[in-house]
Amino acid sequence: MMDQLHRDIQHSAPNAAHFAVAELARAPGRQVLVATQNIDGLHEAANTPLVSRLHGRLGEIWTPDAAAVAQDANATATSEYLLRGFDALSWAVEVSNKAGGRVRRVRQSLSLECGPADRPNVLLFGEGYGARRAACDHFLRSPVDAVFIVGCSGGVPIVRELALQARQHGAKVVLVNPFPEELFCADVVVPLPATLGCVGAVSAALA
Repeated sequence: MMDQLHRDIQHSAPNAAHFAVAELARAPGRQVLVATQNIDGLHEAANTPLVSRLHGRLGEIWTPDAAAVAQDANATATSEYLLRGFDALSWAVEVSNKAGGRVRRVRQSLSLECGPADRPNVLLFGEGYGARRAACDHFLRSPVDAVFIVGCSGGVPIVRELALQARQHGAKVVLVNPFPEELFCADVVVPLPATLGCVGAVSAALA
């Protein structure tokens, strides 16, 4: 099943919404973190610069590696990541996407390339987020202008938690959805179809 899903994803391409998010993320004068629950890698394919994959990426294999985790923790504590070419946020994204282990890209088949200690790099139902939250938690330690919740159900607890955390820093919560979600208590609701290929419709909410 995972192999078939991976093959389907390989034949997928970013749509107008992915490109709209990427354009907003690349806009000058703002630092933007995109946190996605999607496991298809299409935000990266749309050239979005900083993507924290909360639920992982199906095209990767994850291996537990305590030594690598310890090295990364030391790099975080000593700011050694600067010597590796990262700034603080891009390093937090790197740590998040490693998810407390080591990842490598799938070349052909998940089932053939996963060894006994390996697994697809996806968060399964009932598992905790752990290190996958690192980038979001880092980003939300500083004042945030706005949080855009795009095409997401209010039934996903971590999204509500992150929105609440941002709101406590004075952020405006902008819901970009085909229908309103009361659970998010959004300050602004932007109808989803109006945002496809139109960054101005969502960035106007920051005004």
